[in-house]
Amino acid sequence: MTRSPIRDAQMVRQDPRPPGLAGLFTGKASMDRVVSDNRDQRQYEILADGRVAGTLTYRLRDGLVSFQHTEVENAYAGRGFASSLVRSALDETRKTGRLVLPYCPYVREWIAKHPDYIDLVPADKRPEFGFA
Repeated sequence: MTRSPIRDAQMVRQDPRPPGLAGLFTGKASMDRVVSDNRDQRQYEILADGRVAGTLTYRLRDGLVSFQHTEVENAYAGRGFASSLVRSALDETRKTGRLVLPYCPYVREWIAKHPDYIDLVPADKRPEFGFA
């Protein structure tokens, strides 16, 4: 399994886990969070205290990242996990120079609430996703 750790924009500290899960992660309350790109499964994962708390599936094609579905386990719902997951995935996408097709309704709503990310959606595709 190929995972690439991603730095979240919130509080960051070194991950004490073994190299397979090492990287940078964020913390909120008493729960440690790390977002990684599980390339084999084509999904970003957010781990909470070492467990997968949520996923954001994607497809790559022609230099575009098509975000398909965001899901957070019920035990972690309502605590900002989905938002952290999407922000990290979009930040990583920006670093790679790719553009985004937000087919996932949550990703689409998140971008609408954070207009500084609208530039990741190709200008000619914005109307298709409800962006002017």
